[in-house]
Amino acid sequence: MYATNQSLKIETDDFVPDCPLFKGLRADQAVKVLSELGCKREVWPQGSTIRIQGTVQEAWGIVAQGELELSVRDDNGICQTVGELSRGEMFGVLTALGGGQDWPQQIKAASDCTVLFIPVYTNNGKLNISGNQGELCLDRDCPKEAWNRMIENLLRCVAAQALQLQQRLDLLTVNGMRARLSRFFLQQIEQSGRHTFTLDMNREGMARYLNVSRPSMSRELSRMKEEGLLDYYRNSFTIYKAEDLKKYCA
Repeated sequence: MYATNQSLKIETDDFVPDCPLFKGLRADQAVKVLSELGCKREVWPQGSTIRIQGTVQEAWGIVAQGELELSVRDDNGICQTVGELSRGEMFGVLTALGGGQDWPQQIKAASDCTVLFIPVYTNNGKLNISGNQGELCLDRDCPKEAWNRMIENLLRCVAAQALQLQQRLDLLTVNGMRARLSRFFLQQIEQSGRHTFTLDMNREGMARYLNVSRPSMSRELSRMKEEGLLDYYRNSFTIYKAEDLKKYCA
């Protein structure tokens, strides 16, 4: 399905220090562990479809260079963009570590990009969290501590994504457009520690995340802006009256 001549061995230049998976690791250590996990580097030109929604998920990924666009195709065949990924961001981790499912989204190259893909399963069919033989990083160049650090980082990443899912479930239990938006903005304040923040999703993605109509959401945002509760420009928001938002979602 995917062009085999694009699958290449990873190199030290592929190390992405901004990726939380590599926190506390040197480039050579990270590359050693990823190589043991069977990681491959794929290079895609802008506009390429990298993975197709509904096909078997054979790996999870890390953006090494460039940007990716995530989209979802509905039952009517209409494809809607739901998010973007940039250098250092990971995707497909939860579904991969859950045993491997179908890709929940279409993944497209928004620019020329390089993506690192780690297989879901080892060659003997086991979940790929311990490498080919389960005995990793025992040489001088990559001690076992490096492997343990990456596993710790991976667990933190999975926990963070699981927390995001829980927060979304909390949102979906809130009835009413303003109440749901208020809960969402309060979550963003808590996560960022600031009253001004930038979302990593566009309006369509935000509406899908909140499970609401985009036109209705846009109208409510306009009303909240007129009332002085918040301000926004594209994906950047400033919340002026957080205490009032708490009252709406109480």
